[in-house]
This record gives sequence, structure tokens and C-alpha cells, in this order.
Amino acid sequence: MGDGVENHKLGSSISKEGRMKSQNLVFGKKSGDVDYMGFPHTLKHQQKKFEKTGDSNITNRSIVVNSTNEKEETMNAKDGSVAHTRDNSMLLAEVVHSEGNIAPALRAVFDSPNVEIAEFLDALGAESRKLDGDIERLCNVHYQGFVSSIDRLLQLRNHGRQLQTHIHHVKQQVADAGFGLLATTSALVKQRRKQHNMLQTIDTLNACVPALRLFYKANAQMKAGRFYSVIKTLEELEAHHLTQAIQSQIPNIRLEVKREAFADMRKFLEEARNNAREIGAATIQQAQKSQNLAASTTQQLETSSLKSSEDGTIDDTTLHAISLDIDFAPIYSCWHVCQALDASDDCIAYYKAERRKQTQLVIIPSTSLVSITDFKEYFEQLAGFFLVEEIVLSTTSGFLSKQYLEELWHNAQAKIAQVMDTELARCSTASMLRSVKHLIVSFARVLQEYDYSVGRIMDVLLDIRVKYQSVLMTSTGETLRGILLNDNYTPIQLSSIEQYQNLLERYPFTNISDDEVTLPVTVEFSDAVPNIYVEVKQFIYMTWLYVDNIGLSNTEVDELVRQSTNQLLSKVLSGTMSRIVRERRLTLAQLMQISVNTRHLETACEILEEYVSSLTRTLADNIHITKLYAASDFKDARSSAEYRIIELLCEQIDQCLELADYDWSPLEPKASSSTFMYDLLAYLTTMFASLTNLPREVATNAYFMTCKHLRTKLLELAQNSEIKKINLNGIKSFARDVELCEDYANSCPVIEDGDELLRDLFTPLRQLVDLFMNEDWSSYVHLEERKTRYPSLQPDIVLLWLEKFDDTARHGIFRSGDDRRKARQVESATKALRQEIGAHT
Repeated sequence: MGDGVENHKLGSSISKEGRMKSQNLVFGKKSGDVDYMGFPHTLKHQQKKFEKTGDSNITNRSIVVNSTNEKEETMNAKDGSVAHTRDNSMLLAEVVHSEGNIAPALRAVFDSPNVEIAEFLDALGAESRKLDGDIERLCNVHYQGFVSSIDRLLQLRNHGRQLQTHIHHVKQQVADAGFGLLATTSALVKQRRKQHNMLQTIDTLNACVPALRLFYKANAQMKAGRFYSVIKTLEELEAHHLTQAIQSQIPNIRLEVKREAFADMRKFLEEARNNAREIGAATIQQAQKSQNLAASTTQQLETSSLKSSEDGTIDDTTLHAISLDIDFAPIYSCWHVCQALDASDDCIAYYKAERRKQTQLVIIPSTSLVSITDFKEYFEQLAGFFLVEEIVLSTTSGFLSKQYLEELWHNAQAKIAQVMDTELARCSTASMLRSVKHLIVSFARVLQEYDYSVGRIMDVLLDIRVKYQSVLMTSTGETLRGILLNDNYTPIQLSSIEQYQNLLERYPFTNISDDEVTLPVTVEFSDAVPNIYVEVKQFIYMTWLYVDNIGLSNTEVDELVRQSTNQLLSKVLSGTMSRIVRERRLTLAQLMQISVNTRHLETACEILEEYVSSLTRTLADNIHITKLYAASDFKDARSSAEYRIIELLCEQIDQCLELADYDWSPLEPKASSSTFMYDLLAYLTTMFASLTNLPREVATNAYFMTCKHLRTKLLELAQNSEIKKINLNGIKSFARDVELCEDYANSCPVIEDGDELLRDLFTPLRQLVDLFMNEDWSSYVHLEERKTRYPSLQPDIVLLWLEKFDDTARHGIFRSGDDRRKARQVESATKALRQEIGAHT
């Protein structure tokens, strides 16, 4: 059985080799050039591969194999010969009959010790030649049949091409015939439809013939005077023939009439939506004309208010005339048709559903409202929409209800408020907010004339007012800050009547007429005062322009205007002035001008109060009216400026005294006061001479504070810890400076004669130098005499001077024989003062 299997494998291999051989013959390959199935070619390829991997490896392997074989032949020649033959046969069979990868079989050939490679190759070559012969014989047997088959295939290809051409031609003929058949079929269908309609018409006419005959019969009976017969004939006609002919078409006709009526309503709704903006624009324009909301001056606004009291409402006839530019006939027709067809509920439900959808489209803008034109178109669309609703309500009976319209408007107001909050949040200019306010007022007034409740719309205006006031306050505050920063801080010089009149127009600071004024003239305040007055007045007007005509009383309008003005003056203007005084390095002249300006601004507040009352048409002396209390806030800014004036003067004193280089123990006393003291007092005298614009109490306070500071600095100078020694010559020199300060205090240019405010200001210094120059230490030690003769002199500075006092000059106090006695007096006074000061500490 094993031989059978091997024979079968060998046969299959031969047949396979035969097929490959035949292919080689067909495609022009020789039998010797065996391809991938040719075993000799494969073995040669494997041998070349091994040669490429390295001759040394093959040589070594050959040496090892030969040596091994020689040993085996020597040991057992007979057994080796048998094993050698069996291994060659098995490996050859495996290589020849393998249908897959032959690499393992070849590896076994080279790895087996019982196989001679040369003998294996010879056996393999003999087997290959045998198979080649078999293949060649097999191919010779089947070659003629193969050639015949190829010829038949070529003939079949030609027949296929002819058949394809014929099929394409037949297909085109079928398509042409199909188009003709389709046209014929369409014509046949039309003719059949006509035939059907004709037959249906004939049947209908035949059904009407009895009715026509009865009608003719009734006419004949009427002419013959047979009235009872006429009635019977008509009853028969109405009960039988007429109903049978037409009754079946009546529902269809009713349905078609309803569809056409609803189509007309849809056209009306579309037209109403498209024309809503034109209707609203015309109505709002009429409302604005009646109220004259676009007036640009106060006089025009007041005139407008007087006219509004005369013709305070818009003529309803005018509004309806404007609104009726749209054709309402379709909706009236649809409503009457639906009433006749008993479909009133369907008509009302359809109309309400469509209008609610349109309400959402009208209220919610498709794009952001970024300009006043966008807001104008938005409110015109809203006004036109709700005017159409009101007209439909008032011109129909039972179609719409007042409750429906109020509910629709109530929901719309809440959504309008949300839209305004969203859209106006991006608005940053007061002019645009004010323009939107005018649009809302006109919009609300138009709807109010049609009995719409506009309370929520007015609340929207109050909500917008908060943002408007914030934006206006910010812009005005920036303008005021620019005015203050760019001011020249110089009194205004007027040299002509035109300048004087121009200033009075801007800021009415006086009642002196043009004829009475003497030119040239200098006013106390700088350009900042009239500029601030004009800006604040403009702020008041802009504030009033918004709160007017929004449903508030005159008192409420006045209250809001005054509150906003107070906030501007107190928090913005006064605060800005205080910050400028604190943060900027202003000169004394600038600070003095700021102090003067604040006083005039306080006066300007009174004029502004009158202006507010004239705008709001209220009485200025009403006890319930809020006053402009910002005048008191200006005092804070003025106090800051005046305090800063004193600080600058004191800083100048400090700078001068820091340069002072006192010699407390010179050999000779100075013949005059110190140079730096002359310069300092000359500077102070010049500065106070320029304080004539300041109120006397302010200038007096500044003079007093600077003298007090000068006294304090001189006392600090006398107590300087760096002083090592003091003699009588140094004290005499210091006394001359003290005397100069006393003369300065007594010659104050801002204090009237006889005023003793500054007389005792330098008394401590005077008592100090007198004590040492008179050598009156014993009197100072006794408390009772000290209170009488030296009440302002503190013991600390006396002790300091006594401890450093050393008069060794030639003309000193110890030049005579009484030196020891005077020295003991100094030591005694020093000891007594130390004990006194120690007891108090």
C-alpha cells in the first residue's frame, strides 16, 4: 500500500511537471530551462547560495564530513554502506515528491552523516532527467490539441465582438421604440382623461335632465295657473332630482372654500408682518411730532410741553388711517366664511398660533442691535405688530378677545425687557442710550393710545436710566478731570466787552452789566470755573433730558436730577480736586488758585439749583426738594489745598534751615542777622504778599502756621545734639535772628494792626536768649520767679544750654574776679534743673 501511495505521488508530480513543461513549450521556454519547479536549477541555486555565504564554512564542513565518513568506513564498512544507501533514497524521495518548502529536506542532506553530497546530486540529476523526459513525451502527445484550442478561442473572440456590436444596435433600436411608445402612451392617457371627463359630464347632464324637465313643467304649470301642481312639482324637484345631482359635491366645495379662505388669511398674516415696520414707523413719527420730543433747546422743550397740554393725545382717526394702509379684507372674509361653515374655532386657533410664532420673531431680534437705526427698526416692528392686533380686535366681533391681547402683550413686555437688558449692555455712549429712551417713550405712548398697559415698559426705562447715569457720570467725570489737569491756574484777564459777554454767557458770576464794567478787569477765578460750570450744566440737562417724559412727576424728576448732580459734584468733581492736590506737585500759586476756585464753585452751585428748578418746573424753596449739598464737599478740597499751601511754606522753611551753619561759640558776635534768615523771611514776605486773593482768615492761618513752624525749627536748631559748646557771642548772634523773626511777625501783611495773634509767637526764643544774656539763672531756678519772668521757657533747653555753656572769650562774663562766683551759679542752676527734671521723669 505504501508503494501505491508513492506511485500516486510520483504520478501527480509527473503530471504537474508535465503541465509546467507544456506551459514552457507554449510560451517559448526550453525543457532544460526549468523554472521554480525544476530541481537541478534549484539545487544549483542552493549550491551558489552556500558558496556566497563563505567558502571557508563549506570547506570546513566538507573536511568534517569526510573525516567522519572515513572513520565510519574504517570501523564498520558493511553497515555503513547499507545505511548510506537507505538515507540517500529517503532524502531523494522527500526532495522530489515535496509539494511545499524543500529547505528542510536540503538541510537534512547536508546535516546527515550518512549522505554523500556528490552522490546525492548525481542521483538527483538522474531523477530530474527522467522527469524531463516524461514531461517532454507528455507535451508532445497533447501539443496538437492545445494549438487547436487556441485557434478556437481566437475565433470565439471575433464572434464575441460581432455579438457585442449587434447587441448595442438592438439596444438603440429598443430605446428609440420606447421613446415613441412613451409619447403615444402619454397621448393615450390624456385622451382617456378627456373621455372620462366627457362621460362624467354626460352622466351629470343626464342626471340633471329630469330636474330641467320638472323645472320646465313647473313653468308651464305656472303659466297655466295650476299653482298646486307647481308646488308639488317644486317639492319633487327639491326633494329628489336636485339633491341627487349636486349633494355629493357640496362637502368638497365647502372644504375648498375653507382652504381658499385660510390661504387668504396666510397672505394677510405675511403682509401684516412685512408691513409692520412701515405701520409702526408712521405711527411713531406721528407721536413724535405731537409731543415734539426731538427739540434740542430748553425753550423748545418747554414750548413742546405747553403744546402737549393742549393736544396731549394722538388722534385715533389718524392712527387708524395709518394702520389701515394694509388690506384687512382677507381676514374679514376668512372670518365670515368660517362662521358660515361653522369653523370659527379653527379660524381663531390658526390665527392665534401664527401670530404667537410671529411674536417670537418680532421680539427676539435676529441680529444684535448695534446702532440707533437697529433699535428704531426694532421698535417700529413691535409697534406695527401690536397696532395690527388692536385693529383686528376693534374691527371684528367675536374673533379676538381683550384677554388674549392683554396676555400676548404681557408676555411680550417681559421679553422686551430682557432684550433691552442684553442689547444695551454693550452700549457705552450716553447719546445712544438717550436716543433709545426717546424711541421707547414714543413706542410706549403709541401703544398707550390703544389701551395697552405700558407700566413694564416704563420700568425698563428706569432700569436703563441706571446704566445711562453711570455712562454719563463716567464721561463727564473724565471731562472734568481733563479741565482740572489742563487749567492754567491763573486769574482770567478780560480786556474787551466781547470777552466779558462771552464769560457771562458761560458763567453768570456777576450782575454787573456791560456798561458798568471797567475794562480791563481781572476776575479771581481761572478758566476751570466757567468750564466746570458749563460741563455740570450740560450734565444736568442731559440727566433731565432722560428722566423727562418717562411717566414721573415733576417732583420725582427734580429729585432724580438733583441726586445725580450731587453725586457728580461730591464724588467726582470734589474727589478729583482733592486727588489732584494730593498727587500733583503744585506750586503755591496753583494751590491758592484752587482755593479761590472752590469758593466760586460753591457760588455756582446756587446758580445750578435755580437752573434745575427751571428745567423741572418746581419751586426752589420747596422744603421737600433735595438741595445741592456738594458746596460743603468743596470745602474739603479747599481745605486740602490750604493745608498743602502751609506744607509747602513749611518745607521751604525746612530747606533753608537745613542749610544753616550756626557757630555757637565764635570769638566775636555777628554784627547783623544770618544771611539765610534774611533770605527765608524775604521769601515768606513775598509769598504772603501774593495771598491777597485768599480770604483773610485763610491767609492769617497760613501766616500763623508758618511762623509757628519757624519757631519750632529754631528751637530744634538750638537743641541740636551736635552742638558741643555755646558761648555768649553765639547767643548774641542767635538773638539777632530771633529779633528779625519778631520783626517779621509784627509786620504781617495779612493781619490788621493791633492784632496780638503773632505777638507772643517767638516768646520762648526771646526768653531763652534774655536768660543767658542777663545771666539770670538764679531767678529761673525759682519756680515762682520763672512763672513770672520766663513762663514760656522750658527747663529742658535751658539745662542743655547750661551744660554746653562755656564763655572763655576775652570779653566773656567771667573776665573779672567774680568768675568763680558765676561759675558756681551756673553749676548750682544746672544741678537744680537736673533735679527738677529728674523728679518729673
